[in-house]
Amino acid sequence: MILEHKNGEKAMKLLIKLCYWFLVPVALVGSVSAQSGSIVGKITDIESGEALIGANVFLEGTSFGSATDFEGNYFIQNLPPGTYTIVANYIGYEKKIIEDIELIDENSITIDIELSAGAIELQAVEVEVEAKEGTEREELQQKRESTVLEDAISADQISKSGDSNAAEAMRRVTGVTIRDGKFPVVRGLGERYTAVQVNSSPLPSPEPDKKAVPLDLFPTSLINGIKVLKTYSAEMPGEFGGGGIILDTKAYPDQRVIDVSFGLSGNTYISNNYDHLFSNVGGKNDFWGYDDGTRALPKEFPDYVVKKQGGKYVIGEGWVYPDSSISNFLGWYNKLSQLGRSLNPGFVHKKQTPKQPFSFSLKNGQKWGNKSFIEGGYFINLNFSNKYYYKNGLSKTYLEQSGNEGALSLVSSLEDRMLSTNGYSTSLASSISFGIKLWQMHDFKLNFIYSHKSDDKMYRSSGSTANVAEGIFISDKYIEKTVRSLSLNGDHKLNKIGSHNIEWNATIGNSTRYEPRSMQHNYRFTDDRYLSVIASSTEPGIVDYIDGDDNLLNLDLKYKYVNSNDERIQFKTGLAYQNKFRNFSKRSFYHGVSHASVSYGLLDSTQLGEPFSKNKFFLYNEDADRIIQKGLILVERSDGISRNGYRADQYVDAAFVQFQSPVPIFGLSDKLLLIAGIRSENYDLKVYPYNPVTGVRDFSQNDTIPTESKQLDPKILPALNLNFNATDNTILRLAYSKTVARGEFREIAPFAYQEFYGKAIRIGNPDLKPSEITNYDIRYEWYPTPTELLSVGYFNKDFVNPIDIAVFTAGGSDRINLMFMNAESAKTSGFEFEARKTLPFIPVTMGLMRLSFNATISQSEVQSPESVTFFTGDPFTPVSEKNRPLQGQSDIIVNSLLSLRLNSGYNLALSYNYNSKKLVSLQSFKASEYELPSHDVNVTASKDFQKLPFRLGIKLKNLLQQKEEYAIVQENGSNYYTSTFDPGFSWSMSFSYKF
Repeated sequence: MILEHKNGEKAMKLLIKLCYWFLVPVALVGSVSAQSGSIVGKITDIESGEALIGANVFLEGTSFGSATDFEGNYFIQNLPPGTYTIVANYIGYEKKIIEDIELIDENSITIDIELSAGAIELQAVEVEVEAKEGTEREELQQKRESTVLEDAISADQISKSGDSNAAEAMRRVTGVTIRDGKFPVVRGLGERYTAVQVNSSPLPSPEPDKKAVPLDLFPTSLINGIKVLKTYSAEMPGEFGGGGIILDTKAYPDQRVIDVSFGLSGNTYISNNYDHLFSNVGGKNDFWGYDDGTRALPKEFPDYVVKKQGGKYVIGEGWVYPDSSISNFLGWYNKLSQLGRSLNPGFVHKKQTPKQPFSFSLKNGQKWGNKSFIEGGYFINLNFSNKYYYKNGLSKTYLEQSGNEGALSLVSSLEDRMLSTNGYSTSLASSISFGIKLWQMHDFKLNFIYSHKSDDKMYRSSGSTANVAEGIFISDKYIEKTVRSLSLNGDHKLNKIGSHNIEWNATIGNSTRYEPRSMQHNYRFTDDRYLSVIASSTEPGIVDYIDGDDNLLNLDLKYKYVNSNDERIQFKTGLAYQNKFRNFSKRSFYHGVSHASVSYGLLDSTQLGEPFSKNKFFLYNEDADRIIQKGLILVERSDGISRNGYRADQYVDAAFVQFQSPVPIFGLSDKLLLIAGIRSENYDLKVYPYNPVTGVRDFSQNDTIPTESKQLDPKILPALNLNFNATDNTILRLAYSKTVARGEFREIAPFAYQEFYGKAIRIGNPDLKPSEITNYDIRYEWYPTPTELLSVGYFNKDFVNPIDIAVFTAGGSDRINLMFMNAESAKTSGFEFEARKTLPFIPVTMGLMRLSFNATISQSEVQSPESVTFFTGDPFTPVSEKNRPLQGQSDIIVNSLLSLRLNSGYNLALSYNYNSKKLVSLQSFKASEYELPSHDVNVTASKDFQKLPFRLGIKLKNLLQQKEEYAIVQENGSNYYTSTFDPGFSWSMSFSYKF
């Protein structure tokens, strides 16, 4: 308690200092700028009262002026005292002049202006007006005009919430939570049911066991907004369960942009635990997140399995070794020793001295050309950030007591440890876009996305495991994930031959996962409190090398016809083709000994890792045929090696037709709109396991037929959306559709494999059927103003053949095995609420205060079968709960954002996020693990300087210092905690300058 109190005091002192450093100089500048007066007001249509957007207001005879914003408001500030004449004009309206406006020093005058439509009849001119991108008003306008049900968050809202990447920002969207800090869960449905696209183009995934794209790869500074499509239409891909997520970036700006931003950040928990930060030896480019080859498996490493018994006995020839230069086992051991010494870095850690984390952002864009003939532009967005992190907390595993259902106990055969995790991560992302328009009819856009994320982390735990009464367990991981995507889009309006439109898209993408030199070494305490390497029950000094890449080709072609007499009558059809090819492999070694007499020795806590140093390896003089030193040799872990790699080919081709038309019943043809479509989709997946050392494909039991898994899945998917516009600002939406969810790559393979990242053994199922989902939605939306919203909706999803996991134990009650199977049934349903309101607590002459709120109340249930059959034909009874919620689903989700924008340039926002408990891990019986409820509160503040083109900003995250807690939740309300961590209180400060 004393330590927690001291940490809390330090955090509070730091917060006070940050606020002082930020607010005092800002307030001083603000007070200087406030010595002058201002004229503000609102411009509206005199008949309808509608706000006029982009109207020009200027003071005659001066250089002062303004344009109205998306609410019709204008602000002319920093005016010296005097008498002014206001001139207001707008296209299609009569100019209005207001004279003799007297402004007294430091006063603010409100002048609201009503404009009348021009009396002169002009030739009809078609004017295309594009809303300012990234604003909340634009996001609401798109939501209102969408024919499907969608929710979104704009760049403006993201900046107010203080979120640093797309995964964090997604939590603010109605009905969305995030699993593992990177995968979206929409309406209780995880990444299997959610497709992620950038600018409506799909992305490859760097995850070895998933198709999903981790959203933490994309910094928010790269994003112009995020849309979540909640209902399905026939032009969307058929794998649609929870929703479709689209990350939007800017093609090119309306005017020249050169923005530079620099920031600093920190975390109180890390600053209080510098003495506990360790790292391994890396390369010279680690700071930027790129390994220089230091950790890589050496290129000269042999392409044969490095077994301890490396030779094979051939009659008449004796023992024959893979290397022809080796003639006896001592020479072979010498080879294994050389290979072990060639690996870098070693197992010994060093104290890590963190540098100050920082972030950097550069944006540059330009628009050029004659809009009537040719218009084009470009936009470049580059971002880099880094951070250090440290977590320390409880890590336990429970087991249900035998013969006492529902009673849990922490038994000595399972895990009871304190686990600390520290590391250094980087994020580098860039978006480069080019666009060109010809005659306002032909629009071409080229977009390149690059995202690179590195993570160098170390796990260190102490306590007991299944086989060790007390010990220390260490693991190092270094991971680089990279996603590249190049897309070319075309949009052609062929209005000269009718109202026809052709859209096309071609996308190529590649993602890679580079995970070299992941290390594990474990020690047990002896009776006299020394440490010894654990070698009897496990393989000591494990080193893994994991590589993977995922390649994508996507082609889309769409045609749309719009009735020239009634634009609501539309016909759309299209074709789609997608091919994914992926290759993931893992090669694993451990440190054995040349002779049984070799000992790893006894150690103290400062010598961890030294038993695997290079001077401990076996040494042999071949010329003298003499052993110089008995010691370590590197040995390949050959169990299951024939399936340590896999290749997969996925093909999807589709066609759709879609009609949109008013419904002429009950005299409601001007209010009722039907969108109906059907999609035909063919899916073909092939998975080939192979030996990553030799490249040879795995063979079946008769050793003649290579193992191959196939899944063919043709589907016909209907979609209906019905929108009823009872008034100009209200919409009632009804939707019905059928969609599909398919198994991941290795889930359909007929073999058991260990997760690339995890201890559980997973068993594929070639009989796994795709899930069919029937979706129902109803929502009512009311838009009192262009920036306000009130909506309430209900959704229901019923599953046929839902893909699920059956849990069983093998080799002991603590050995969890997971098999993919189709559950008997599943369903999820719930209510969604959203409100956005401008609050009248401050006058428009001072600024604007807004409140955004959304909430989801839902429930889900999966019913598992009593018995499941292996692909071998053997039945078994699952030990997991028969009825349970969907993984990742929270019954209650709440988001709110209170923002304040002052005309003096100050901006302040307070955001709140809450999730009720959600299932994260299936275990035996009623021992499944849940993430407990959390309350997340963030604050952002900024100051825009009116006479200088720069901004100062500050973000404060996790103000309540909420812990991350995981537990087994019992029916009586008691919690058996499995892990708890304190993420600490985080802060960041930024400075941005516009040239």
